[in-house]
Amino acid sequence: MKHWRTQIEELLKNCLPGENSHRKMLPPERELQMPSENQQALHSGVMLLLFPDKNDLYTCLIKRSALMKIHAGQIGLPGGRHEKMDASPRETALRETTEEIGLPAEKVTVLGSLTPLYVSVSN
Repeated sequence: MKHWRTQIEELLKNCLPGENSHRKMLPPERELQMPSENQQALHSGVMLLLFPDKNDLYTCLIKRSALMKIHAGQIGLPGGRHEKMDASPRETALRETTEEIGLPAEKVTVLGSLTPLYVSVSN
């Protein structure tokens, strides 16, 4: 069997089912929306951290502060809003991961990127 890291890298090279998967995961009362023509979507980046332990593969989730304006108290991936200093969504995700859970960017090996998606609730 191939090492999990190699398998993921190979899968990320393929066409990903981002929009279809996003539709499946939406709450029943919500529809997948795109920003209107006069609306400028905010950019962000999140990190799906994977780490092995024995024969299992784990991920890191965070609980957002109840004091936040958007997504308060929600469980999510480390990440957040793009800042001017960030060169890309990847850089945003790495910076935010360091800020939120203390994992230095140099300790992270980025295997690839998932499909960019618009989240209408937070624009």
